[in-house]
This record gives sequence, structure tokens and C-alpha cells, in this order.
Amino acid sequence: GNRATWGGGISSSGVGVTIKNCTFFDNIINSGGNGGGVRTSGSGTCTVSNCILWNNGGEDANNGGGTLTVTYSLVDGGFSGTGNINTDPLFINALIPDGADAIPRTADDGLRFCALSPAFNAGNNAAVPVTLTTDIIGAARIQQGIVDMGAYEGGMLKTATWLGLNNNWSSVSNWSNGIIPDACTSVIVNGSAPFMPLVNSNQICFSLTANNGATVNIATGANLQVVGN
Repeated sequence: GNRATWGGGISSSGVGVTIKNCTFFDNIINSGGNGGGVRTSGSGTCTVSNCILWNNGGEDANNGGGTLTVTYSLVDGGFSGTGNINTDPLFINALIPDGADAIPRTADDGLRFCALSPAFNAGNNAAVPVTLTTDIIGAARIQQGIVDMGAYEGGMLKTATWLGLNNNWSSVSNWSNGIIPDACTSVIVNGSAPFMPLVNSNQICFSLTANNGATVNIATGANLQVVGN
């Protein structure tokens, strides 16, 4: 939510900046500017590694002069450099960056990413300072042998329990979190629900648990893809 004409997140002009394991999201540039996430100009230098720059105005990373080096980072729109990717980071809830508790740097932050995120285990361990042992919420960094991109370490999953007010899988009213399950959602269906779910279109979830007495019905021509374990 930062705003500037040049470099919505950080602008390096005549100075040196090193950025590691940070997330830049939803920053804004004024009309005629550029570099919504980071920008260099003049004799400025900026080195970015193990970061996520997503949904920032203009080019998320812009070299307007000086030296901008980006490696092992997820950059919206792409940026040339070793290990860089340009794929949706699959934030858990980008609409609420601070999470339901409205407190930043806590476990429910919306800019944590799904366990299926391309940022998961995609960073460069060599770029992590030896003194950096935790992420922004205090979780251990590194996990599973390879550091993640961005400010948060470790992918997470949402959980949705079937309420069964009717049988329509695609109705938000039938789910405990009010969201139709996606690839980051662990689904639980209990046999005590008034109606059992009917999948009547192509749907996806991470995992599916049908407890005692529960059934999940799939209409002809429809598909339910379970992508996790």
C-alpha cells in the first residue's frame, strides 16, 4: 500500500541496498513513474534475492539506471536473473494481508502462501545470512532443506468444513469459511451434515476427508481433482 512516483516499495538512487527474503505486494506508483516494487536510478545499486514482488504498479522491478540484480525471486511480469520465476505466488488471502485478526506478522497473515506455491523451497540458501534463523512471524527458517521465497517460511493450507445447507458444492453458504474450496484447501465432510455435497462442475481441493456416514457425489461430466496427499 505504499505510494511513490519511482519505486513504490524501495527506490535506490545513489546508494546501495540489499534485500533478502522480503515480500513486496500491492504498492502503487504515480502516473508517469515506474518500479512498483523496487527501482534503481543514477548510481544506485540494489541486490534482491529470495523475494516475492507481486501486484505492484508498473514493472515490479525496474532498472532506471544504476545496477539492479534480482535472483531466486518471484517477480510479477518477470525479471532476468538466476532462479527467478513469474508465477502466481498463491497467497492464502491477498485481500486481507494482515489476516482475520488484523494484526500483521501473525500466523494468519494473508500473504503467507499455499503449500503448492511456486515460492515454496525455491530460494537460494547461500543468500540467507547465518544470523537469519526465523521468518517474519518467528517460524524457523530454513525448513525442509531449502529456503522459501518471501517473508514467510513454510506453506500453509486452509481448512473448509462442509455445512450442507443444500447439496451444492459450489455454493459458498455450504462451507464453514464462506469460500469455495481451491487447491490450497483441506476439505472435511461430516456425515452429520443435513445434505451431502454434489460436485456438478469441475472443482479442486488439496485433500478430502469424508468422515463416518459422509458421501461426496460427482455429477456426470463433472470432476473433483484432489491435488495433495
